[in-house]
Amino acid sequence: MATQVNEKSEYDDYPNEKSTPLENKVQLQEEEDEFIDEPKQFTVRAVLVGSILGLVVAASNMYTGLKAGWTFGAALWGSIFGFLLLKLLTRITGGIFGPKENTVCQTAATASGGLSAGFITAIPAMYAMGLMDKRKPSDDIVALLLWSICSAFFGMFFAVPLRTHFVINQDLVFPTPRAAAETIKSLHRAGSSAAKDAKESGIVMGASFVISMVWGTLAHFIPGLMGDVHILWYMGKAAANEALMKADSVWGWYFSWDFAFFGAGLMTPGSTVFSFMAGSITAFGIAGPLMTDAGYLWGKPGFIQPKTMPGTVASATSWFLWPGISMMVFAAFSELGANWRSLYYSVKVVGREGRNIIRKLSKKEPLAVNTAGHVSKDTTPEHEQIPTSWWVSGLIVSTIFTIIVMYFNFQVPVYASIGVAVDMVSDLKTAQLTKASPRAMLGAQIIGSIFAIAIAIPLFLLYATAYPCILTEHGGECQFPTPAVIAWSNVCKLLTGGGTIPKESLIATIVLGLVSVLNVYVRVKFVPDAWKPYWPNMNAFGLGFINSGVSTPCCMLIGWVAGRLWLKFGKASHGRLMYSVSAGLISGIGIAGVIKAAFTIGGVAGKNVLIGCGGEADLCS
Repeated sequence: MATQVNEKSEYDDYPNEKSTPLENKVQLQEEEDEFIDEPKQFTVRAVLVGSILGLVVAASNMYTGLKAGWTFGAALWGSIFGFLLLKLLTRITGGIFGPKENTVCQTAATASGGLSAGFITAIPAMYAMGLMDKRKPSDDIVALLLWSICSAFFGMFFAVPLRTHFVINQDLVFPTPRAAAETIKSLHRAGSSAAKDAKESGIVMGASFVISMVWGTLAHFIPGLMGDVHILWYMGKAAANEALMKADSVWGWYFSWDFAFFGAGLMTPGSTVFSFMAGSITAFGIAGPLMTDAGYLWGKPGFIQPKTMPGTVASATSWFLWPGISMMVFAAFSELGANWRSLYYSVKVVGREGRNIIRKLSKKEPLAVNTAGHVSKDTTPEHEQIPTSWWVSGLIVSTIFTIIVMYFNFQVPVYASIGVAVDMVSDLKTAQLTKASPRAMLGAQIIGSIFAIAIAIPLFLLYATAYPCILTEHGGECQFPTPAVIAWSNVCKLLTGGGTIPKESLIATIVLGLVSVLNVYVRVKFVPDAWKPYWPNMNAFGLGFINSGVSTPCCMLIGWVAGRLWLKFGKASHGRLMYSVSAGLISGIGIAGVIKAAFTIGGVAGKNVLIGCGGEADLCS
């Protein structure tokens, strides 16, 4: 249940979505004439630069995913930094560098940085549930390698046939891929201010990265000042107010220098940030403390009732987990339901495409296509298309391989082994908008995935060794709250008969699930478009119930406020540099997390300066 944070941009409402086919054709021809002709799109330098950039995102996602269940895409990071590095390499190696090669670079970055999701959800959840026979991750390197290969390549080949419908026929918006494509085109457009500003963007991104990484690393040695700042605890101590001290030390209401979530707040819509914050305040600021004081809950963390607190039913973490999951699930499915016509049409067309594949292999005529305003012409040259034999063969081999690996290494039944990853579809959308070759995108995806496999497992082993608590049902007693892991493991237990929900929590689960459905219905049917960006987001509100690390929404709120002030007083620079600052902050703290984990394993002493750690109370974890 990791949440992907997509960058929002001015390209979300792209004006050509409603253009006629003729207008689109004219515009595409003008853009093609505007950019330099590229004899080579798939180049060694593009895939290597993109893959290496993606590794930084992978490290960041491992940190942010274990911390709060959030992951970030590498599209804009790969687009901007890829442009800067490839521009420099072109001066050294020669050759032609244009938007299509830049698209290959960002595709490799997306692939290289995207495999970490499983290592912040399903994999640690399996260890937490005891499904790995009490082995350590270091004992399961081969199994983890095989799982990574399955995750990387099965979804990649499955995504190829979806291109015709979702990317070409329906021409869906795809906000982040569209933003990446427009960024790339702007960077390469002759006389473009974006191209002139690229150097500034790179400098700002690099500076943000260094500041975030250095600050996060120094927090290992000075945790009370550069890590978590316990303002309420000191205020409560000075005023002899125990409630304020408990708000900090027990319920986690302290300030944290977590630059990753400052950066996330910069680019996250206000409705998401405020809903996330409201969920945390409700669960761990108001209801949780009141229910604990009443003797109903035993406190904030844990899933096993303490012997010293008979009569209590649960912890706040476990009690609010179920309503939180309910809100996230019902909100997501309600969004699908609100667009049922498009979904129904999608299923029909995908089914028809599948039948046409079989008919093509049997040398029969394809089924007729009902144009009905949905079909647009694919202008990609035949020699740049991905041959059917490639992806069909790849899909068959990867499917069989996945089933075998999951059955023999993870005891997963055959029917439960079919899952889909769709990053490739997004990359193909970017390629469509930059007129890049889908065949080159597939190559970049393959190379990037190899890099992803090479980094994801070592990163997971590093964190699992440095912080073994991420593999246990700690319920919050850990530097990394792992909300996605807790959600996965407890939902699995409930579905298999191994878990229970307190009656009152079950009632709240049902009620808030229905509220989530109603909220989506009201927003879609009655809320004016101008109000929708400010309408409550029940998905984010539910995440506030699951994520017990309440400093995270605080950081995001601070980042959002800073972004609003920046937009108000420096609109031009905000438009040019906001994504660069955000990407640098997020990536820097991810690398700092890797460095601190290495320090922990290597025995490099931390907490060298104890100022701000609470004196006799050890507030510095």
